[in-house]
Amino acid sequence: MLIDVRPSPTRVLPPPTPGHELSTTNDRPKVGPAPGYALVMRLVAIAALSSFALACSAPATIAMATKEPASVPPPAPPIPPSPSIPSPAGESSLSYEGARRILGAVKALRCTFNEASRFDFEGGRRIPGDESFSITIDAIDSVHGRARIITSNVAANAQLVALNPGGLQILEEATGGNVFLTTVYAVGMQAKSGETTFFAARSSHLVLPPGASIGGKEVTGLFARRPLAVSLTGACVAIAAD
Repeated sequence: MLIDVRPSPTRVLPPPTPGHELSTTNDRPKVGPAPGYALVMRLVAIAALSSFALACSAPATIAMATKEPASVPPPAPPIPPSPSIPSPAGESSLSYEGARRILGAVKALRCTFNEASRFDFEGGRRIPGDESFSITIDAIDSVHGRARIITSNVAANAQLVALNPGGLQILEEATGGNVFLTTVYAVGMQAKSGETTFFAARSSHLVLPPGASIGGKEVTGLFARRPLAVSLTGACVAIAAD
């Protein structure tokens, strides 16, 4: 028996159709993507992502547009006037020129201070107070710089009296060296009766040496042998004028 060992003839395949390629497995055709297919798919994906982002942001945008504005807190109530500042019914404010004119002619003032603040330097503490303290200032002569200050304990002459743009300034010095400054501001009220009241402040700078005495009595306690600053606020009423 004869066996034919000649090689079988090579099978020639037809050329692939444009847009396709042939697989070498079992000679079956394999379909490949057409030109531009990847670009088209990428554009479709981008469009889908954009639509999704727009859909997600729409509720937040609507919520922001419909959100009510933040409420504005109501204004704070006005601060009530200090009890030491006079404001009775029937009084009207003095003009600056009117207040200066009256202070330039005034000869006597009665001053009452209802609020006090003391600072004890040695103890390092502030001591508030609301006791009333009154003085009378008479023989006022702002041209020659003279006046007399009368308290419940003593009467003393002022070292300086001046009418400046702020008001009437009266400086006095006690025997022990303590200094007192009273300012009668060129701001005040005038009643229908003609009585004129000015805002006022008094500052006391106190220090007493060891063994100091007033009226023959040694000073003891808070006011002895230590510096002390006292600030008083109140009002002065003109009781005499030219």
